[in-house]
Amino acid sequence: MKKSILNYSLLLILPLLVMLSSCSDDDDTVQPSVTAPAGNNNGNTASENYFMINGGPFSNVKLDYASASLIRAWNYTSDSTILYFNRNSTDYATVLLNGNQTGTYSWSTTNKLEMIFQYNGAYYTVSCNELTPSGSVVVSVYGVVGSRVKGTLTATGTAKDAITGTHYPINLSGKFDLLRAN
Repeated sequence: MKKSILNYSLLLILPLLVMLSSCSDDDDTVQPSVTAPAGNNNGNTASENYFMINGGPFSNVKLDYASASLIRAWNYTSDSTILYFNRNSTDYATVLLNGNQTGTYSWSTTNKLEMIFQYNGAYYTVSCNELTPSGSVVVSVYGVVGSRVKGTLTATGTAKDAITGTHYPINLSGKFDLLRAN
C-alpha cells in the first residue's frame, strides 16, 4: 500500500517538479550529433505525440502534444521509465513504466498513466493502473540517451469530470515519439 501511495504521489508531484526545474537557464537544444525529426524545438515529431479519446462526451477527441512545452522520456531509475507530455500546468499526461526497454507493458500497480486535460470548458482526469480493465503500452523503440523512445498505448477506462465528479467510460489510444533525456 505504501508503494502504491508513493507511486501515485510521484505521478502527481513530477509535473510540478519538471515545471519548476524547466525555468532554469539550461540549454534545451538537441545535441548536434542527434538528428531531430521535424516538430517543435524540443526535437519531437509533430504528428507522433497524441492521445485519442472516445466515449461519453468525447467523439474522436485528439489531445495533440506535438507543440507541447515539454515532452520527454526519462529513465527514472535503472529499471523504470517516465514518459511526460506537458502543454501547460492544467493539461499534461505522465506514463510510468516498470522497464527500460522495448516491449509490452500492461496497466498495473507499476505501469500507470495519469492525465489531466481540458475539453469544452471542463477539466477531466484519466487514470490507468491496476484497476484499468484492458490496454497496454507498447514500446517499439527504446534508444540511447539523445535518441528516441517510440510506441503506442491503449486503454479502456474512465474519464472523470473534475467539477461534477461524473465518470465517463472511455477508450483511449495514443502514439508517442519522444526524445530520451537520460
